[in-house]
Amino acid sequence: LAIDSLYMYSKCEELLLVACPPTDAGPSSLESYQRQAWCRAEILAHCCNHGMEEVFIFDEAGIRAPSEMWLSSMCYVFEGRFPCCGNKG
Repeated sequence: LAIDSLYMYSKCEELLLVACPPTDAGPSSLESYQRQAWCRAEILAHCCNHGMEEVFIFDEAGIRAPSEMWLSSMCYVFEGRFPCCGNKG
């Protein structure tokens, strides 16, 4: 149900804040976020509804706007991981 409503949810929101606080072990949570196909779908749905201007990242560097290159790469949804479907990327 959550995936089915992703597009409608993104239509209602005004901005998207990708919250990736620092972690103690493993890759940063931003790197993990970037690998997940459902996170990529969230970015794509938001950008289709609102454009790229209202996307922000919160990580160890603080709150910032992502680069256009980062946003563009995130729109390749099927290059992400779909662990629920056997695609472990």
